[in-house]
Amino acid sequence: NAAPKFTVKVDQVLKQDLTVTLSNGDTVVIKAGTTSVPYELNAQGDDVYKDGQTVEVGVTDASVDGKSFENLVLGDKAA
Repeated sequence: NAAPKFTVKVDQVLKQDLTVTLSNGDTVVIKAGTTSVPYELNAQGDDVYKDGQTVEVGVTDASVDGKSFENLVLGDKAA
């Protein structure tokens, strides 16, 4: 089974690393000078009929070390 792949992105190039916390507790870091980072979940079991499941991942938080956001607006609900 192929692992589900997502892209976590922002709409402008960042000057500092941005740590993004996902709804499943994982974190990814969008590096300074970029706008996105790939994210891959662990694959489900070998039997898609027995181990089938729906995968939803959303963003619950985003932070830059030593900085705070005045009006952080996260995207739509998990997809």
